Amino acid sequence: MLGVGVNLFSGGSTRAEVTRFEHQKLRLLEEREKLVDDIKMEVQRNLLDTATARQKINVMKDALQQAEENLRINRTRYQEGVGTATEVLDAVTLITAAETNYYRAIYDLGRAEAAGNVFPRAGF
Repeated sequence: MLGVGVNLFSGGSTRAEVTRFEHQKLRLLEEREKLVDDIKMEVQRNLLDTATARQKINVMKDALQQAEENLRINRTRYQEGVGTATEVLDAVTLITAAETNYYRAIYDLGRAEAAGNVFPRAGF
């Protein structure tokens, strides 16, 4: 006794499997492209954050110098009897806020630079 088993419809299942693998390949390529775009956007955002933080430090440095000059003027006016103690206290409050903003800007720069060092010299 001899028997031969031939499946006449096996070509359809093979074709379906090839199609499934092609769809899977396309999906993986799209995911890869999305990941590359996400990484590029993250790097660009970190570069912009770093540049913004550097500019902010310059602005805050100028604001701090102005607050110091304001305090100097108000102290001189108070010592001459022209200004009030309240004006001096306001100037001290202003300089404290300016110092806080300046140091916060320095912190922001450090944070932005640290975030940018996740991919050092990655070529992006």
